Amino acid sequence: MTHARAQGRRILLVNLDVPFPRAVYRQLWMLRDNDIVVTACAVEKEFLGYVCEILGLDENTVSLMVHDALLTDEVLASPELAQAIRNELAPVDRPEECVLEPCMLTEGVSRLARALGIPLGTMLRFGSEYGSDLLNRKSHFRQLAVGAGIPVPEGSIVHDASALACALRDSLPATGTVIVKRDNDRGGRGNAAVTTKAVDCVAGTFVTYRAAGELHIQAKALWEELTDSVNTALVVEEYHDHEVSFYQEFLIHDDGRFTFVDSGTADRRRQGEPPAMEWVGLHLPARLPGNELVEATLYCSRLVELCARIGYRGYINVDGIVTPDGRMFFNEVNARLGGGLSLHLIGRALLGDGFASRHHLMSLRDVPPGDFAVLLETLADSGLGFSPDSKEGVVVVGYDPSRQRTVECLLLAADPDATKRLERELRTAIGQKG
Repeated sequence: MTHARAQGRRILLVNLDVPFPRAVYRQLWMLRDNDIVVTACAVEKEFLGYVCEILGLDENTVSLMVHDALLTDEVLASPELAQAIRNELAPVDRPEECVLEPCMLTEGVSRLARALGIPLGTMLRFGSEYGSDLLNRKSHFRQLAVGAGIPVPEGSIVHDASALACALRDSLPATGTVIVKRDNDRGGRGNAAVTTKAVDCVAGTFVTYRAAGELHIQAKALWEELTDSVNTALVVEEYHDHEVSFYQEFLIHDDGRFTFVDSGTADRRRQGEPPAMEWVGLHLPARLPGNELVEATLYCSRLVELCARIGYRGYINVDGIVTPDGRMFFNEVNARLGGGLSLHLIGRALLGDGFASRHHLMSLRDVPPGDFAVLLETLADSGLGFSPDSKEGVVVVGYDPSRQRTVECLLLAADPDATKRLERELRTAIGQKG
């Protein structure tokens, strides 16, 4: 997460909190030459070779360490993992000169650094004090955002079922729908909607409930469903219909300065049973009118500056929405590698710096499951694989070898119309192959 020059090798920790191969595979796009990758998921050699080819890396310089359990804080702090990393280093490498690059900065990352003898700079000291919890919890984000003057939906933080009932009663009349958020879940996995409307799914939630006449009974059941030993508070917010769901990502450097990295807007589609508005892709850069883009950047920069002053270092992204009447609200900050970072790195590798001013990138997270080699063959036979000459084509970002989850692809072209054409051609080619 820090990009300062160092003599030692970089250790990329894929310490995700989900055991999904596709999520692990997409983090491989962070790779650089001479990296050591530590992951709890086996990576097929063919996919690793594909990533290195696209990024222009020497695969022979990359070391892959597969651990037999998720890289929780307990595992990261274990003497066995530190020793395994030492064993992976070449005789000329010095552990104390290595650079740790975690997907998420946690206390366990800092303990691993201590075990390897890596000096604890600002970032690792912040992690050792559970500093990221200040930013990644929904309740803390709301507190920080309100204090910094960042617009958030009206709502409240509640600590028991009785307060939840009061919050539902106070917030429902404004828009007819509220979102109840768990403190520590990602991607809407812990968010529930309560609504008075005739809808069965709401964007950003995993389940939707019709508001009951006895709200205190419904609140008690919802409290028991959503809280646990980790999630001891809930956030209740008015839900606003929105035309755009966007993010902006930044990198906070070791000295506290920060730079803009990328932006994007999200595509969601009704899927599943019970139905949910699933995140199915991203568009890079964010598709916002000029005035809204400036407004979003000003608010995001204010929040990122606050995070830098608190002590966070590394990648950070801020999520927001724009309502049909032009109002802007912010939902959360994620002090970790963002969902669009891999896409940004692929775009930069293939199209050069500043590509967002010349090209449009669109990810598809709902490509039907399939064999990786067959998909590459399909791209080659149809001429859809990325072409350095035309500067457009398709890249496979991640997939699940068990074929239990969909494939994620990235489409690169000159403009949104061209990426939509690529999408149609890709889906047709896959259908013909099957």
